[in-house]
Amino acid sequence: MGPLTPSEGTTKGSVTLKNNVPSKILSLFSDLTEHDTEKRLKSVVLLIHQVVNSEKKVQASDGIGPTASYCLTRLVRGLASSRAGAREGFFTGLVLLLRRLPAVDTAALLAAVDAHLPDVRGDPRQATEHRIGRLLAAGAAVRAGHSSQLDRLTAALLEGWHHRAYMPPMVSTFIEELLLRVSEEQFAGSVWPQLKELLAAGWDGCTPERLWMLLVSRRQFPDVVDSRFLKQHWGSKKVFSPKNYGNIMQMIKLESVLTPALVGALVRLLPKRDRRTEQVARGLGSALVGRVLAPDSSAELQLTVISRLVSPPGSINFDHMTGTKILAQMLNGLKADALEPFSKTVLSCFEGTSSDRNLTPRGRAVACDLLCRLVQHPSAPGRTPLKERLLERLFAAGVLRDDSVSDELAATALRAFFRALEHPVRRLADLTELLRGLMERQRALLRADGAELRAPLSPEARAAWDAAAKAMRKLRPGAGPDTDVFIILLGHLSQQLFGTECAAAVDALQELHACLERQQQLRRSAEEPVWSEVVVDLLLSLLALNVHLLRNVVRSVFTLLAPTLSPEALLYAFQPLNPEFKMNSRPGDDAEGEIDEQESGSEDESAGEDSAEEDGEDEDEWEDESSGAEEEGEDAAEDTDQLETMRAQVKAALGGDSEDDAVSVDLDDVPEEHLAKVDEALGAAFRAMRKDKRMKGANRPTDEQLAMMHFRIRVLDLVDVYVRACPRSAAALGLLSPMVSLLSSCATDSHQAPLLGRLRACLKRLTAAGGRLPERHGLTQTLLAELLQDVLASGARLPAFSLELGGLLAAAVRLLVRTSAQLGGDQTEVISALSTALDAFFTDRECVYPARTFGQLLALPGWPRGWTLVTPLLDAAFSERVRPYRRTQAFQLVTTAAKNRAMVGAVPPAEVESAAARLEAGIHQLVSDVSAADGVRTKYVTCALEALLALRRAAGLTRPVTQLAAQLTELGQKFSLSKYTRSLIARLAQTGPRSEGVKNAKLPKNNGTAAAPADVSEPVQDRPRKRAGSCRSTAVDEGDGSVDSGVEEVASDAEPPKKKKIRPARVVA
Repeated sequence: MGPLTPSEGTTKGSVTLKNNVPSKILSLFSDLTEHDTEKRLKSVVLLIHQVVNSEKKVQASDGIGPTASYCLTRLVRGLASSRAGAREGFFTGLVLLLRRLPAVDTAALLAAVDAHLPDVRGDPRQATEHRIGRLLAAGAAVRAGHSSQLDRLTAALLEGWHHRAYMPPMVSTFIEELLLRVSEEQFAGSVWPQLKELLAAGWDGCTPERLWMLLVSRRQFPDVVDSRFLKQHWGSKKVFSPKNYGNIMQMIKLESVLTPALVGALVRLLPKRDRRTEQVARGLGSALVGRVLAPDSSAELQLTVISRLVSPPGSINFDHMTGTKILAQMLNGLKADALEPFSKTVLSCFEGTSSDRNLTPRGRAVACDLLCRLVQHPSAPGRTPLKERLLERLFAAGVLRDDSVSDELAATALRAFFRALEHPVRRLADLTELLRGLMERQRALLRADGAELRAPLSPEARAAWDAAAKAMRKLRPGAGPDTDVFIILLGHLSQQLFGTECAAAVDALQELHACLERQQQLRRSAEEPVWSEVVVDLLLSLLALNVHLLRNVVRSVFTLLAPTLSPEALLYAFQPLNPEFKMNSRPGDDAEGEIDEQESGSEDESAGEDSAEEDGEDEDEWEDESSGAEEEGEDAAEDTDQLETMRAQVKAALGGDSEDDAVSVDLDDVPEEHLAKVDEALGAAFRAMRKDKRMKGANRPTDEQLAMMHFRIRVLDLVDVYVRACPRSAAALGLLSPMVSLLSSCATDSHQAPLLGRLRACLKRLTAAGGRLPERHGLTQTLLAELLQDVLASGARLPAFSLELGGLLAAAVRLLVRTSAQLGGDQTEVISALSTALDAFFTDRECVYPARTFGQLLALPGWPRGWTLVTPLLDAAFSERVRPYRRTQAFQLVTTAAKNRAMVGAVPPAEVESAAARLEAGIHQLVSDVSAADGVRTKYVTCALEALLALRRAAGLTRPVTQLAAQLTELGQKFSLSKYTRSLIARLAQTGPRSEGVKNAKLPKNNGTAAAPADVSEPVQDRPRKRAGSCRSTAVDEGDGSVDSGVEEVASDAEPPKKKKIRPARVVA
């Protein structure tokens, strides 16, 4: 039977033949295009196995059967496929076919290539696919080990060298394999004549692939590719001669690194989590960011790199696509000259005139955000025409009706417009000019033909807009800071008429016009007011309106206004922080929805760090509403329980005989006596319910108290703004006293928790910002002493159970004392205020100063006058009027002062020796007066010995204290002393204060008259009692007598053991 034509088919049994090929073989060709490599390789092996078995059964005269011929044709045609994975599958199959079937030689392969992959004219895509197929077919013959018709194979391989940039790497790979397989005779006769034409071009247009083929040819066949050829065409007998270094450098140098292909690779690889590729891609991204942000980078370079990233295959949404911040970091470092050109690129994306990838809704929304960031860019801090144009475009897209802008994009643009207005410039004068120019542009937009608002303004809003525009035209910028502030407020509030809080903006503008009229009347009066006081009164009036949108407006205005405010205006602005301040209640004020629990909590944790606070206020309101809903739910549950209780009481008053509430009773049948009893029982039930409601309402704050709390939180926002803007201002110190006083008043009220958290955050920021000396405008030692007295008086009312609040008081006192030390001059008044507070600390039982308040002062390295406090400390340590645990704290404070090397170094040595001698005499008298009946407190003696050793070390005394050591040794024989106390006694008996080997020194123990624990306490009546339910901080701060100095102190030679704490006990000898 002759061979079948391609259109013929035969059915034999259950096997269907097409072109004399079994169907099981035909089905395997589709599996060659699988994406799964393992499955694809299995299909290739099975296909070639079936073909080889089929050829064994067929006797063909020409040496190749129909199945192999059909398979060869399909594999050759598949090499030109553009499907992913198809070329790999068909190329692998062709290599295996050429290896397994010797009958399929090079001639048959090339004939099939010429028949099915001809050179196409007119269709560039198909022509490229056929060239790739011919190249892969020739490469398959080389990889299969065929060595016949080498001249044709070489020509087929070199044909694709000049067509596409990605084909030379494949050509050089196949040529290298060919050179490794042929002999020198075959190379010289068939390969070299054609390869020589390519390699004879030398360094002119040389690529790494061509240089590699030269090196392989020279290595394999040095007699053919000899030195004469290299000298003639490559300039030297050796390729890597120093003469060729310049040519090699030019060869490996790339004209453009950030090509579209590389950008596409970044977009594909950065989102992946493959460790190798992601690390390389992120390293490249970091290198690009570093190059763009380098000080010597030009605006042209920055624009070139950023344009490549936002252009296809990149996108304006590059950061979101890759999960990085590469584009954002580059934009932050843009130079001023690059803002204008880049804004055109962003506007083209926003307008929808750029590439297709940036036309997505996500891309246009990102463009809105970028326009906002360009308005607030730090490289252009002043007013520029570009900012006005960008603001105008965002306003038009968000407010005016436009078919090309969807409602979602319009809402995004309007939010970006309001966000851009928060901090567009840095100077007050620039902001006034910017707002005036913006309102003029807006008036022109609204009056243009065909302009239509998406949400028309109400008559009240339209009237408010016209009035604001008229007022702004009358006000002259630069006439005074108060005029500029009015212009800014009018401009900001006018923009809010187009937002979601239009009604609140109308009310605020009415209030603003009233303030403006009042200010103009005062200007016409004989006594012209201080402009800052008028502006502060206006800001407080706006804050009192309890409108969320006004908080950002007032905050942004106050940021610009803070450096120019007078001390009187500041005191007036922060007057609401005074606990005695009363705010007149305004009708319509609602205290709900303004509890800043989240904001106060987050700022309390991150106090001292610069963080953006505006973004969290919406979350605060959401949490406030949710917490309010929870409270309402709890109230509803309580009301339900009360109703059930009331129902039971009423039922009991009615007699409780009826099992069903629906049973009716005729009152005419009820006796009068029974009705009287029912009336009395119902009256008692209703009186009990009213009492429960009154008790329940008594624990809740009133609306006025809530309004005051929220108003103070807003004022604290201004405090935070002022501290950020003027951290070195002397007026900021005046805020310490009212803030500490307010801290004392709201610390014990659980309903003031949001205010307490915000207050803590502001106090931490204020005390942390006072690291340097404030400006000396009106700052004197007398003023600092008065501030210190006020702070200490306010801190005396702090609750003793809060260790954190005590730390805030200590930080405030430390700031004032440190400022006094840096200011210089006579510090007598400051020392006097501290001495008075120290006396109250030891003698007044109601004084709750934490010991760290004085411990941090005595640890200050730059305050030598702190040594004057050592004398009253020694007086208190041996005074009978002082409580025992306070005397222990006195010794600890003396130890802290003695360890302050900077302080001791600035004091005359005679004073230090005098203090040591006085302490030694006091301890001597103390030990002499000890009796067996009274007992001795070991901790008291231990702290006294620590203080004595610290003073002796500070004074440089080396003589041993033998007499005192002997007395203490005798004391140790009577009472059980701790090991650490014995080591201190042994140290006193040594020849120097730093003798070695004293830690293990042992003294004779007690004589056995009493089996006592390690410590002996003071009499029971003098021992401080612990309060029931008190916090542990009270015992640490007062009962244990510990002192937190606030700084890292020098450790003593023998530290007290910390393994076990032994409670003191009284022992009777």
